[in-house]
Amino acid sequence: MPEPLLFVVTSRRGAGDALSGVVAAEFGAPLPPPGRIADCGEWRVIWTGRESWFFETAAVAAGSARARLDVLRPGARIVEVGDGYARFVMAGPAARERLQRLAPIDLHPSVFPPDAAARTVLEHIPVLLHAAGPDVIEALAPRSMAEDAARLLDG
Repeated sequence: MPEPLLFVVTSRRGAGDALSGVVAAEFGAPLPPPGRIADCGEWRVIWTGRESWFFETAAVAAGSARARLDVLRPGARIVEVGDGYARFVMAGPAARERLQRLAPIDLHPSVFPPDAAARTVLEHIPVLLHAAGPDVIEALAPRSMAEDAARLLDG
């Protein structure tokens, strides 16, 4: 499977509600609230911060993805950022326990269920964690820190 394409979408000042309406109409679900992920068919939308989301797809070609996201303009700024992040997938019953030793947030399934997302750190590395399933957590770390992240996660 190809590496998913990743875009950061930020709403322009005062355009958040309108942007959420456009996303709902064009992608099938509104923008997710803080700490959540929305499944929009071929796209996954991940809350990343105030008025900011990652739009991710592995099912759409790069040119088509950019064209598809253009519908969000002029209410949003859109930047392709996939080359700037490294993706780590931790799966299995011990995944949460291993990450819990590194992250200062509660990753228990009752607090961090499937479709949850959080910006945090793994020791000194800023990451976006998201629960892709009951026993699957994905971490996006800056590519410049990928080697350090791999060492932490393997340790």
